[in-house]
Amino acid sequence: MERMPVVEYLVTGENTPFFLALSIVFFLLALILFVGFSQTIVTRIEKKYFHSENLIGHSGKILKGAKAGERGTVNVLNEDWSFVCDSDTNVDDTVTVRNITDDKVTLQVER
Repeated sequence: MERMPVVEYLVTGENTPFFLALSIVFFLLALILFVGFSQTIVTRIEKKYFHSENLIGHSGKILKGAKAGERGTVNVLNEDWSFVCDSDTNVDDTVTVRNITDDKVTLQVER
């Protein structure tokens, strides 16, 4: 068999095994990538990088003051959190985290 240029090889019907092998290779490559990416995404979503319980005992600076029993905003460990305090708070006051409410996003603080 003499050598044919690539275009003639693809145009003639003699390339069925080539396309079958190419299809299998692409399918396996796509399958490997799909499984790899899906495992990576599941691991990133399920892994907890931060536990809010670590905030207890840390001090923070008030960003938005609030009256006693109302919600305000405090910065603790470079993150902004909602807080509730039993006394009035003003901007730039320093508070200490004592507990975390059941909603896991609101801190109970004291001055």
